Amino acid sequence: MMASQDTEDSADAHPFDNLRKFDTADIPEPIDSVVQQKLPEPSMQLSRPQYISDLPIPEVPPPLSMSYKVFYVKFQELEKAGMVDGTGEWQDPG
Repeated sequence: MMASQDTEDSADAHPFDNLRKFDTADIPEPIDSVVQQKLPEPSMQLSRPQYISDLPIPEVPPPLSMSYKVFYVKFQELEKAGMVDGTGEWQDPG
């Protein structure tokens, strides 16, 4: 299969006589670069986890649910404000 592709490619190949020769005189000389040596003091590797100097702030977990008393008081406030009417749908505040 590859041999048939090679013959097809060579049949379509055309020589390019009018191409310019590559002139290396047009290439600028490389610029001298300054390479900084490794610092004498040990430095941390950025690919590794960094040390934390302060302890993390303890997170207070939220309560899993509120008590019925708190819910009932909040529900009554919503009823007085006209936000709920017992149908199970929220009222438009406007």
